Amino acid sequence: MMLMRMEAVTKSFKKQGRIVQNVQAMSNVSLNIRQAHCLALIGESGSGKSTTGRVLCGIEEPDSGRIFYLGKDVKAFRSKERKMLRMNLQYVFQDPLSALNPKLTIRESLQEPLRNQRGDQSEREEIIQTVLKNVGLDKHHLNKYPSQLSGGQLQRVNIARSISTKPSMIVLDEVVSNLDVPTQLQILDLLVELKHSYHMSYLFISHDLQVVRYIADSVAVMDNGRIVENIDNINNLYQLDHPASLRLIDAVHEIPEGTVKTDKAAIR
Repeated sequence: MMLMRMEAVTKSFKKQGRIVQNVQAMSNVSLNIRQAHCLALIGESGSGKSTTGRVLCGIEEPDSGRIFYLGKDVKAFRSKERKMLRMNLQYVFQDPLSALNPKLTIRESLQEPLRNQRGDQSEREEIIQTVLKNVGLDKHHLNKYPSQLSGGQLQRVNIARSISTKPSMIVLDEVVSNLDVPTQLQILDLLVELKHSYHMSYLFISHDLQVVRYIADSVAVMDNGRIVENIDNINNLYQLDHPASLRLIDAVHEIPEGTVKTDKAAIR
């Protein structure tokens, strides 16, 4: 079943300087994201990937084009539907530290997405402890501050925040690029397990085909604000042949044999 669809979406920004320029970050972009499916959006830096993710989640408004959620144009959503949509679409950023308020404890950060949810404090606390456990952390982390956690732990906290509202889709924007390889693999295993446990969809933004091959079901390649190539099956990843795709393929450094878990098991 189709969860979200972008249809001919365009987005531009004004670039300040001696002469103000209009820079087009997205040009006529169309994407389809199915339920419980991971679509990887790949491309080099500056290709428009992050802008696409932000527009899809409603963080940025498109200049033109249409976005559909479960077949309905989001522009037609009423106030109650928009509130529901905000809960169903979550975003996890590249830098796990900057995504959290350094003055808030982990408990306080996890409480933020739940403020508008029904239920009392004890119910919200139960949700917090459950999602924390589901990302491989425990309650002794709740009273710590972001500066007291490692990069991998911080990204787990951000993922816990994103799943606390039980979203139907998460945009994952270069979420493992700042982590060392063993931690990357742990986070990827975690994401695979959560995708199945929560029946979620992902838009997984990355420039690293090695990582994409590990988690994605299908791939869209972006270059200069446009989708230039698609594959529906991750097993055909190295059959991509657009010049932008070939540059990414050339940049791949294979993970040593035996390093990657082939069963994509969850980290216990």
